[in-house]
Amino acid sequence: MNPKQTSPDLPLIFVILCFCLIFTSQVQAKEIRAAVGMSLAPYIIQEDNSGMEIDIVREALAFNDHTLTLRFPPLKQVPVLYAKKVVDAALTVNEAFGLNACLSDVVIRYQNYAITLKRSSLIINNLSDLAGKKIVAFQNAKKYLGSDFAAAIKKAHYSEVHKQTLQVNRLYLGRDDVVIADKNIFLYYKSKIQKFDTAAPLVFHSIFPSSPYRVAFRDPQICKDFNSGLKKLKESGRYDKIMARY
Repeated sequence: MNPKQTSPDLPLIFVILCFCLIFTSQVQAKEIRAAVGMSLAPYIIQEDNSGMEIDIVREALAFNDHTLTLRFPPLKQVPVLYAKKVVDAALTVNEAFGLNACLSDVVIRYQNYAITLKRSSLIINNLSDLAGKKIVAFQNAKKYLGSDFAAAIKKAHYSEVHKQTLQVNRLYLGRDDVVIADKNIFLYYKSKIQKFDTAAPLVFHSIFPSSPYRVAFRDPQICKDFNSGLKKLKESGRYDKIMARY
């Protein structure tokens, strides 16, 4: 018997193994359908499917070849779409949403302020100082900002809007005394206003801690893949470059 006739064809085996590995990778890679609130620039810019938060999530998923497809409902509909299994994931959420999900590591931190016009001379050093004020906040602020905030605004004239451009309008037009918003978001929309003068100085009252936000995933393995990609994004310096771009 000739040993060479019974030995496996090593090059052929190598090709088969490579094919199996490629096929397995393709099977594991998934399209992740996610819901995220309507534009919260510079974090979320619906018009061109970009923004700090979107770019970070997309690139973290890409480390494991997952792709991201987004839906942009009003903010309050994000947990509803997730609960109804219309989407696989929800962005800009935290533990307070009570979702049946694997919550990722912290993706981004928003910093909310009580924002007033300097000429109003309002003193706001803590939540209790909101009493009696006309306040406009972003949609679902009572859920995002916690029970102490929800209790404080019971003594205020309080409303929420889903388009944060309206917050800028209402403050400068004197319809509200206080805007509750992330500083970067407010200044971004302020820079887009052309219909009236927004030169009046502002005061940013620091009465809120920073708000860490995560991604809710239905599939624990995708959640694990995402956390791995997010860690690599930060270690490589790419995370900081995305933030700086906006």
